Amino acid sequence: MSTVYISKNSQKGVSIFLALSVLSVFLGISLGLSAILLSQLRTTNKAGLSIVAFHAADSGLEWVLWRHSECIGTEPISVECLSPCVIEQDGDGGDDICLLESGYYGDVLDSGAEYELEFERDLNDVGGEATSTGIYRGTRRSAHADYD
Repeated sequence: MSTVYISKNSQKGVSIFLALSVLSVFLGISLGLSAILLSQLRTTNKAGLSIVAFHAADSGLEWVLWRHSECIGTEPISVECLSPCVIEQDGDGGDDICLLESGYYGDVLDSGAEYELEFERDLNDVGGEATSTGIYRGTRRSAHADYD
C-alpha cells in the first residue's frame, strides 16, 4: 500500500475562498434587505403625505358646507355672503336666500397643504355638489360631497 501525503502548501487558498464566499452571501442578503426596507420607508412616508392631502381636501369640503350654511336665510344678506353667493328669491314670498354659486375656490392651509375646490349648485334646489382635491408635497387626494 502506498500512502498519499498532501502538502500544506496546496490548501492555502481554500480558507480565503471560503471566507470570500461567506462574505458574498452576507453582502447579497444585506443588499436585498436594505432595498426592501428603503421601499417600505418610501411607502410609509407617502402614506403620511396622503393623510395630510386628504385632510386638506376635507377642509375644502368643510369650507363649502360652512359657507353654504352661513349664506342660507341671512337677514339682511351680509357683505360676506354676497361675494361667493347668488341672491335668490324664496318661492313662497319669504326672505331672500343667498346660495353659494358655482365656481372654483382654493386655499393654502397653515401646514403648507392646499386644496382646490370645485362646486356647483343645483339650480332647482338649495343644494349642490362639491369636489375638493387636497395637495401636499406632490401627493393629491380628492373627496366629493353632495349637500342640501
